[in-house]
Amino acid sequence: MKVRKKPIIVDAVKYERGSGIEDGFFYGMIDKTKGLIELPAGDLRGKHIPYIETLDGLMIINDGDYIVTDIKGERYPIKRDIFEETYEIIDENSTCDENAVCPGTLALKHEQTMENLVHRLDDVESKLARLANMAQDAWSSLDDRL
Repeated sequence: MKVRKKPIIVDAVKYERGSGIEDGFFYGMIDKTKGLIELPAGDLRGKHIPYIETLDGLMIINDGDYIVTDIKGERYPIKRDIFEETYEIIDENSTCDENAVCPGTLALKHEQTMENLVHRLDDVESKLARLANMAQDAWSSLDDRL
């Protein structure tokens, strides 16, 4: 079964260090095999690593990441390239909400409608082909009788 996620409107903020939207900072370092390693204050190997709290636990954020707040108020980070591939920015002054028709939502609904029409046309075409075969068989059977 194929499905399409319903379009919803969420809030997003591009993170920049010092913007104050992080929930806190770890002091430590990131190891490629061990992950985040917390270090004592003053350890010269460490740095302040920003994070936000999510349902999945604390998530590290980097400059340029987007922090999305969904319709339930839950926040989660998304890398810039993934955000730009999967989200469409709407007019910030828009009064769009999850029940409004916004240009991006309208385009998506139009695309879904077109896909449904193409699917229906494919069904009609296949039914017409079957009818044509049945008509051909009927004519052949009449020719045999005559």
